[in-house]
Amino acid sequence: MKFLLDMGLADSTAPFLTTLSRRSLVATIPARPKLFDDTTPEAEAVLIGLLRAAPGWKKLQMMCQLNASMKEIAESGLRHRHPQASDAEIQRHLADLLLGKTMAKRVLGQPDEQ
Repeated sequence: MKFLLDMGLADSTAPFLTTLSRRSLVATIPARPKLFDDTTPEAEAVLIGLLRAAPGWKKLQMMCQLNASMKEIAESGLRHRHPQASDAEIQRHLADLLLGKTMAKRVLGQPDEQ
């Protein structure tokens, strides 16, 4: 509270009321950046509303699907870069990519020499 008093944002006779008007408070909150360049603000607002209204289990399910898709894309890129690699080698490259080489080495041990 002392901070608010020092800044002139609160009145000592009514400690829980600030002297800021709602308009000046809202004006200090930066606008949310657009999520998608190819989507109208109205469509984006609908999408955000649907995401906010979704139950927690659905949001968790969407995140799991997103993570699985990311893993598939990463594996595809690794297979493209290492066409002769076995499945085990691809998994090791993926661990290196996701965890970093140091942590992958700690978790999985030393990679087999080629």
